[in-house]
Amino acid sequence: MGGKVFRLPERIEVERFKAGEKVRVKYSTTKAGKTTVSSVRPVM
Repeated sequence: MGGKVFRLPERIEVERFKAGEKVRVKYSTTKAGKTTVSSVRPVM
């Protein structure tokens, strides 16, 4: 299995997803390497 691990802001409710469920994550990364997640949605 491939994938990346992201830290999510508290405003994103990840409890609605099941373990192993595929999701689409929108994020941006600063030049300093800090990643900010803006949305998480299930892949249909």
